[in-house]
Amino acid sequence: MGALDWARSNVLYRLMPSLDFHERANRLYRKRRGFDGRADRGDGFSLYNHEDLNTYREIQIIANKAKLGLCFARESNLVALCDFLSVQGVKIRRVLCHGTRNGGEQKYFKRRLPSAEIVGTEISDNAERFPMTIQWDFHEVKPKWIGAFDLIYSNSWDHTYDPAKLFPAWLSCLASGGALALEWTVEHGQDHTNVIDPFGADFPALRRLLKQYAGPEFDEPVAFDQLPERARQDTMLVIRRSR
Repeated sequence: MGALDWARSNVLYRLMPSLDFHERANRLYRKRRGFDGRADRGDGFSLYNHEDLNTYREIQIIANKAKLGLCFARESNLVALCDFLSVQGVKIRRVLCHGTRNGGEQKYFKRRLPSAEIVGTEISDNAERFPMTIQWDFHEVKPKWIGAFDLIYSNSWDHTYDPAKLFPAWLSCLASGGALALEWTVEHGQDHTNVIDPFGADFPALRRLLKQYAGPEFDEPVAFDQLPERARQDTMLVIRRSR
């Protein structure tokens, strides 16, 4: 999808009647918390408070069902990511995708990596309607996932209520030589947070935070921006487990 096509689809998306889901999510937050959501700002990032995890999950499900027909990922960009990692020596046999809504990412990876095992997570109660998808809160880790995946990918990291919990959990699931790829766009930035997308970070801040949460067994995070579709300034932040 080119820049013009993406812009048109984005405008149509914003005009959809179902976009009252933002107001429904805000009303639920106000009802449970007693005040409007607000973000605490840090150095290049911001984070909404979601102490009530039941409310967080309900809000995520509201948004999931309202946007169920949309896929944020671009297939050509995921193909480019796979090619980049291959050149870096990553052998991709097992892939974990987090926050995948309708399973689009899994389908894209499966076409590029037909022999790989692909699994995606989605917190909504409709997750298992979609191939290669399980219902799961991506802040949590299954014991069998520890050190098991060659590639972990997400463009939904901005849905976290706690990046200090999220990123170490994801990094723990990488096999030796494996890579975590976080897709960043302008819509993931510090000024784009709300009760549905609680966490936002400008790219330098995201890179700094990921480095902070990674241990000595990880290489320096690198930016991969040689992507076919960059209408949203799409960039992959990639960190590898060296041992």
